Amino acid sequence: MDELTLENVLRRCGDFGRYQWIHFFFLCIINFSSGITGFYYVFGLAEPAFRCRLPSNIWSDDDQYKSINANHQALIDAYLLPSSKCENINGTSCQNFVYDRSVYGRTFTEEANFICSNAMKKTWLSTVYQIGTFTVLVTGPISDRIGRRRILQILSLGLYIITGITQVLLQFVKMDVNT
Repeated sequence: MDELTLENVLRRCGDFGRYQWIHFFFLCIINFSSGITGFYYVFGLAEPAFRCRLPSNIWSDDDQYKSINANHQALIDAYLLPSSKCENINGTSCQNFVYDRSVYGRTFTEEANFICSNAMKKTWLSTVYQIGTFTVLVTGPISDRIGRRRILQILSLGLYIITGITQVLLQFVKMDVNT
């Protein structure tokens, strides 16, 4: 009998054929999807620099974060409070914002206005993301003990229940990201 070495084990198992390539591909997809999710979480929810948008009667096309010229900068300085990025000179909360896209480009924070009074929504989104990540870490060892099929049934049932409760509760909530 041959001595037990890695070379002998690999020789006995055979080459890295089509079957192994398929399994290797699907194992890599799992790692890639995890990396993509983490990458998007960091950069998609990044908070770019922002300021209140000037009203259209003051500056009709205020869609750039940096001032266009000296007149535009003077209007920004006159209309916006230097101490608060969320209020204008009157002390009222801004309804529209202009974001600096030079670093991150367009982010989900910008799309959903997760700033100022809506900043807590970004925290809730972060919490839900971390709960999902923790659930995956916990269910792996549990599935080794009670079986993968059983844990899949339990998690599917839990997701159905959570989805059903969420659908019922959403009937009483205004369906708008910007609320």
